[in-house]
Amino acid sequence: MVNLIYEIIPSLGYEVTIESINFTNLNAQKIKGMKLKGTDLLNENEVLQRIHSKDEVDNIKINIEKINTIAGEKTITSLSFIVDIQGRLSFIFDADMDIPYEYKLICLNIQKKLDELIYDSNSIREGVRLIEENLKLPKTLHQNLREIQQYLYDTISDENIRIDIEKFFLAEYPLSHIQIKQEV
Repeated sequence: MVNLIYEIIPSLGYEVTIESINFTNLNAQKIKGMKLKGTDLLNENEVLQRIHSKDEVDNIKINIEKINTIAGEKTITSLSFIVDIQGRLSFIFDADMDIPYEYKLICLNIQKKLDELIYDSNSIREGVRLIEENLKLPKTLHQNLREIQQYLYDTISDENIRIDIEKFFLAEYPLSHIQIKQEV
């Protein structure tokens, strides 16, 4: 869905920003739903973790922006809307907004592409490929601890301190303990 948005809207000359994503995971033990807001959300570990944990995306708030130059004057056309994908697809705009034809065209193009994806037998396989290719798995706590441990070991030359570091990680984080790569 997100890749679709990044594919269709720029072809119409707009810059795309995903402002927020609402997730639901009714099988989760503690947190059943979450709304994440920010910029560049698809590069944040929290979003990636939710996608890889198979949380369902309920809706996505998108902002599109286009800079036009008419008679030497720059104007900015900007629009925020929510794509709601809970059972049905709907585009939610502000109630008092007069929606120009161009915006309706964007919605129709997204709808058309989604219809194509729904009936394409390769959609699931292609979706999995896109997720694996473009949405890196977030690092686990153990991976982060290993990197910290290796960094400390690499930057400290005193052998006694290195031994203390190794003892600390072995005692406090035994599952993340690694055999330190020693430089020769």
